[in-house]
Amino acid sequence: SGVRGAPQDVGTGGGVGGGLGEAEDVHRQQAALLRSRNFQAMKTVFEIASELANDLGPAWNMVLEAMYSLDNILMDPAVVLAADARDKAEIEDLKRTMQALFNSTKDMSREGAVSLLGGLRDVSLHHLPQMEMVSSPKMSALYRMVDVFLANSFRAHDLWAPFLSHVLELVQDSKPSIREAAVDALGKAITGTLANLHGGVDTINADGTITGETSVSVDTAAVQIDLLENMVLVALESLYNDRERDVQVGVLKVLSQVLQRNGEHLTDGWTPVFRLLASAAETSSPETVALGCESLQIVYSDFLDKMDDRNIQKCLAVSEIYGKQEMDVNVSLSIISMLWNLGDMLGSRDAAAAVAAAPKTTSADVSTETLLEAVYDALFKISKDARPEVRNSGARSLFAMVAAHGNRLSAGLWEACLW
Repeated sequence: SGVRGAPQDVGTGGGVGGGLGEAEDVHRQQAALLRSRNFQAMKTVFEIASELANDLGPAWNMVLEAMYSLDNILMDPAVVLAADARDKAEIEDLKRTMQALFNSTKDMSREGAVSLLGGLRDVSLHHLPQMEMVSSPKMSALYRMVDVFLANSFRAHDLWAPFLSHVLELVQDSKPSIREAAVDALGKAITGTLANLHGGVDTINADGTITGETSVSVDTAAVQIDLLENMVLVALESLYNDRERDVQVGVLKVLSQVLQRNGEHLTDGWTPVFRLLASAAETSSPETVALGCESLQIVYSDFLDKMDDRNIQKCLAVSEIYGKQEMDVNVSLSIISMLWNLGDMLGSRDAAAAVAAAPKTTSADVSTETLLEAVYDALFKISKDARPEVRNSGARSLFAMVAAHGNRLSAGLWEACLW
């Protein structure tokens, strides 16, 4: 009752200066909440919620509504700056208690964790109309869902559906800032999950901080890791299709973050990554084509020499699409350079070195020569481009590559090159 009643002692502004007076009233009301009794009350609520987490069910909504209000107060710099030294210390203590509640969700039952996510979704949707009226919405309930999901990476299969369904609800909103927040939250969930799978930390919070120093109890069997990796990246791919352009741009920026932070560990995840990059190349937007090419450049620069031959083959197919697109001539020229580097890498292989350097067992039907032929074929198709600079660059690169590695080509590949 102290938390609810405190703002009632504060008057409201009116008249000509009503707008300014109302803003000042809001700060006074929020400041009224930052009292010792309110700190203790909220801390007690969170501690009780932590103890009874598995049994709260729908009662989570009351706890989460209070937490949502507190989050918004603590995110207001004016309110926090107005607090005295003792209050600031209590604010930090309260923040730690809140975060501890979300970190402890890994000890909850599956049903309890799902109920908590459902409550956060309800709070988020309840306040969505208010968020649509401000230029920079504070989607605290959404980011708390990210906290819960990342604290429970070891059972991501159970929690992914309720989290993703809310993201999909938000990306259909008419307000770009809401859609942007939804894509950002999905990106934090994906990069954090992949880091938990491969990096061995307890919790990566939505704000990017890391809690804990030991590995979560994730089943580290390669098959299970591959399934989780594929699950989260397929969601990113599906989010790209049939969406507003700003959502597509946001998805491609998330993909770039995924590659920079987690690319060296990807296995089955490469398949949805390459499908997403192909979709970006086939859109009629210079921005998405350029962003897709940037991610492809990361792949070529950092991961291609560690990739198995089947994934190199998929990468080649995507590269050809970017090389032939007509939205951005610089992208096509960049692809020619990438193909030259790949051809040089493949042409320099000899049988013994290929076996020694291969990180994984390659498929029997994908050989170095098969890949070389695919590189030559991609350059051949690009060399027929209607744009002179692309056509000339493609033809020169093709002839130079054959000349550089001709002594290593088989009779069959020479015949393919000549005819």
